[in-house]
Amino acid sequence: MIMPQAPELSVYAARRLAAAGRYVFTWPITAYLTDVLLLARCATGRTYHDCRADAWGQFHDGHLICTSAICFAEQCGPYWCLHTASGSVYVVVTFAAWDGRPSLARWLASVARGRAPTPAGRH
Repeated sequence: MIMPQAPELSVYAARRLAAAGRYVFTWPITAYLTDVLLLARCATGRTYHDCRADAWGQFHDGHLICTSAICFAEQCGPYWCLHTASGSVYVVVTFAAWDGRPSLARWLASVARGRAPTPAGRH
């Protein structure tokens, strides 16, 4: 089976990814995400340095991912950390160019309005 190649990281994304890997976070990190877009209480993006990567190619660098429901987001220095219903913690390295950062702003605004995500039963 031939796996499609992930697009090459931009110089900016590669630098941010390297810097994020050196940053000391409070939580154990599941993976680092690039090109992030929050959609339907989940985050989509490309995963890098995922602690669950296996010999069969799951979660390898550059693979697309859709997280489980986001329970909360916090800013950790220059990065956003997304905590999910499944217990994962993802570091946002870069946002999608076409609405990535505004999608986080919309998610944060919905939480502030009391429309908090309801992750129970969603994985």
